Order: sequence, then structure tokens, then C-alpha cells
Amino acid sequence: VSVVGAGLRVDEPVPGDAWPASSQDRMVEHLKESGCRLGLVTDGERWTLVSWQDGENPGFATWWSSLWREERVTLQAFRTLLGQYRCASEAPEDTLAGLLDRSAVDQREVTTKLGDQTLDAVEILIRTIDQIDRDRGGGLLAEVDEAELYDAAVTVMMRLIFLFFAEENDLLPTSEPLYVDRYAASTLRSRLQESADEHGEEVLETTHDGWPRLLAAWRAVFGGVDHSEMVLAPYGGS
Repeated sequence: VSVVGAGLRVDEPVPGDAWPASSQDRMVEHLKESGCRLGLVTDGERWTLVSWQDGENPGFATWWSSLWREERVTLQAFRTLLGQYRCASEAPEDTLAGLLDRSAVDQREVTTKLGDQTLDAVEILIRTIDQIDRDRGGGLLAEVDEAELYDAAVTVMMRLIFLFFAEENDLLPTSEPLYVDRYAASTLRSRLQESADEHGEEVLETTHDGWPRLLAAWRAVFGGVDHSEMVLAPYGGS
């Protein structure tokens, strides 16, 4: 346990020290040197649980004590995770370290599943484009090599995952009707399914409404939107 002095923050560099590292980063180094799995750093307001294990990235979980009176559930979570029984009387798999181990296993399973699904989606996309190319006598991909096609398909899938994650976590304005109607990727499938239910599945083979919508979403994230009904700050990332 490390207690930071008054006026300091656990997530900011320690002033007056030649090593420009925050108190929580210093805790990571201490855990590495001591062989401990967990550390707690606090400045009174922030209580940061630090975890480290060889071969994995360090983890941080922070509680703000000023919220405990208003948001009792956060205080309950803090007490549940850091109560003394969690270290002394629980079965090994139910200790805090055991919970972190189980979480890491679950995270790897989710990551593996997502990776497999992404590869399957890339394969479907490339196979579909290839079929369209054959239908057009090879003119569509005449000047595109296989590596470029694969890179483009992976880019499409990774940007889709970015949109799905951002919308699921309310990082994009999914409560705004304009965004939902014109940009949202998470509602695109249901919209296409409605068209298929109304006009038949074959209509999806002849329409191209989905692709311009995805392009609009990516451009909105990159460059932002300044509209009377919605404002989206530009991300500008790659």
C-alpha cells in the first residue's frame, strides 16, 4: 500500500523527482521487484488498485472516494474486492488474485473468439468481392493485387469493430436520432433485414445502401460532424 502526499495525485508524475513516473507506475515497478501481485495507491481521493503479473500488461482500477456517499454501489464494490476476507478466508479461486486470473482467461477466450469471427468475416468479404469480380469478367480487381485486397478487407473489419465498440459503450451519440438514422453501424443490420423482409432477400444483392452509410460513419468519426441536430468532435485517428 502506498499513500501519496497531500496535494499530489496517483496518476501524475511525482514533482521534484528525476524519474517522471506517477505513483501508480512506481507501484508497478515495485510489484515487479518484490514479486507481489497486487498493490494499492491512494491520494485520499483516488484509490487505485494496481495488478501485475509476468507476461501481462499491468492493470489499474480506480475508485473516487468523493462518489461513495452518492453512489453507494461503488463503495460496495471497493469493500467487496478489498475486504480482508478476500485475502484471508476465501478459496484460492475467489481471492482477488484468483478473480483476476479468471478474468484474464475469460478475456483471452473473448479475444480469440472475436479474432476467429473477424477472420471469418474477412474471408466472406473477400470471397464476395471475388465473385463480383468474376461476374464482371475480372475487370473489378484487374489492378488490385491479393495483398492490397486483404489489407483493405481487414481495414474494413477493424473499423467496423471500432464502431460497434464505440456505439456499445456510448462513445458515439447513439441517443441522437440523426446519428441512429444516418450513421450508426449497430442499427444497419436491422435496417437491411427490414428491407429483406419487405421486398425479399434478393433485394440485398442489388442495393448498395449499407456501404455509403459505413463510409459516412467512418468519415464522421474521423472528421467530426457539425450539424444543427448533432455535433460530433473529430477523432482524426487512422
